[in-house]
Parts: sequence; structure tokens; C-alpha cells
Amino acid sequence: HPEYRHWRPVDEPLEGDACLMGKNRFASHVGLWVAADGGGILHSVQGAGVIFTPLPALAALGLRVLSWYRRRP
Repeated sequence: HPEYRHWRPVDEPLEGDACLMGKNRFASHVGLWVAADGGGILHSVQGAGVIFTPLPALAALGLRVLSWYRRRP
């Protein structure tokens, strides 16, 4: 997809970086890194709407971080 060229993988997230998540090794969910309150993912969950989830709490949703991406300037 042409949009891929605008993103690059990064090891550590900064404010606004994209987070690919999944229940296994396949990406099925995306969110944005927000550094507030110790950091977490801003994402949408069916039935709950947009929520902020600290990284340690992702497992309770059955998700794990697969990779981080930053948009190229």
C-alpha cells in the first residue's frame, strides 16, 4: 500500500506514534501512544468507545504490542 512508505518502525514510542497490536503474531488493532499519566495507548474498543490503556493493562483486553511506527516528516 502506498501509505506504508510514510511510516518507519521504531523501538521506543514517542507521543503520537502508532502502535500495532494483536492477540497473536498478526496485527488486528491499532492505537496511538500517549505519554500522559505514565504512558499508554489511546484506542477504540467495541462497546466502550475510545479508551486510554496503560501498557500493562493491554493483556486484560487480550492484546499485546507487536510494533511501533512513526510517520516520516
